[in-house]
Amino acid sequence: MASSLRKVIASLSARISDLEEAYKRECEENERLRADLRQHASELERERADKAFLVVSHRLASEPEEIVNARRRIAKMISDIDKCISQLKE
Repeated sequence: MASSLRKVIASLSARISDLEEAYKRECEENERLRADLRQHASELERERADKAFLVVSHRLASEPEEIVNARRRIAKMISDIDKCISQLKE
């Protein structure tokens, strides 16, 4: 009977070790999946921002030529603002 109990205890000990290893692997897999989820969430946020930018830009200018002209006007405005800031610093 004692040897039967020893076998059961040994079997349970082996099973516990197996379960601990499986748990450790699952925790590592869980962490990897969480990291992937964070990365994909970040990518999704960037894609949403790009989409919003494109929607706004196409509302402002539906034709490619209009987009180019709008960019030129914005670049000129930025240049003018830079000049004004330089003059204010003097």
